[in-house]
Amino acid sequence: MRVDTKSAREALAVMRPMFRGTKTISFDLGIRPEADHCLFIGHAPGMQVSIPVICDGATELAISGKKLGDIVSTINTEDFLLQEGQLRAGRSRFTMPTGNLENFPFFKSQDAESPVTFKSKLATLERVGVAAGENHLQPAFNGLCFSSQGGKVFLVATDTHRLHADILKGVTIPDGSWIIPNAAIPFAAKIIGGGPIEVTLTGRWASLKNEQGASFYTSLIDASYPDWRKVVPKEISPWFTCNAQELLEIFRQASLIGAKDNRVSFTPNMAEGSVRIESTNAETGESFVAEISATVETQTDQKSFNSVYLAEAIAGYAGEQATIHVATAKNPTCMVKNHEGAAILVGIRD
Repeated sequence: MRVDTKSAREALAVMRPMFRGTKTISFDLGIRPEADHCLFIGHAPGMQVSIPVICDGATELAISGKKLGDIVSTINTEDFLLQEGQLRAGRSRFTMPTGNLENFPFFKSQDAESPVTFKSKLATLERVGVAAGENHLQPAFNGLCFSSQGGKVFLVATDTHRLHADILKGVTIPDGSWIIPNAAIPFAAKIIGGGPIEVTLTGRWASLKNEQGASFYTSLIDASYPDWRKVVPKEISPWFTCNAQELLEIFRQASLIGAKDNRVSFTPNMAEGSVRIESTNAETGESFVAEISATVETQTDQKSFNSVYLAEAIAGYAGEQATIHVATAKNPTCMVKNHEGAAILVGIRD
């Protein structure tokens, strides 16, 4: 099988983090011929990727991904000949162990149990995933949940302090929930890019595939997702509307104070059409105060929120104008939303 060097080098460079690189040979890369190309299939615990590579031939084998990547990085020819136990590039010849692809531990389509498939965008997963937890004791909070109920499908993430939820319009799947590890999304982005994707969910794994044929597979998190709908306030009113970029700049300035929990406090003034924003570092005595012009729709007392969380909510769910909604209960909650979804933050209590 003749393989295009540039195409193979690019695929192996992206997949390199998957390869274990132990002193013993590990068959963690599978090569499978397709109609007009071949697939480089990288495997690591809990995940798999497949990337189309230009080639001509029908050789099917398993090989050490790190070893092949090291060799291909040194090749100067336009292509190389790869067959069982041997690689030839110009006048150079390498011998190396190869294995049988039948024993390669990749996700097989026949393993799918009642799969559901729909279109989405990787950008949606990235925006929602900002709210997912990291190393949370409850594994479900470390994931992105596709949640379907009553004909409505949402993508949800929460770390218990905030929640991001996007409604997936035009998607119809059975009621249920599927949780994928949020930590895998940055690596998936390197494999499939940021354009439109096809999502497939099964009882054990999920796959994300781009229009060029590159795929990312991951095992699902085996846990029950909490009833996130209980977090959504039943009664919430528009609080104030202001310029989103101006508010984000104020958050950047406030962050220099280093307040505990990135705390910023908001005091709206309906009469003057403004909101006073304050941040104080109790340990150093430093403070920050600013005012922003705003259309105040609900007059409330001072309420405090995490400025980092709120900045990420505004960046994901606001346009040029950011409308902040607030529940006026004793335990404050605010929401930033648009036609695609919403971000909800639990306030910081005194």
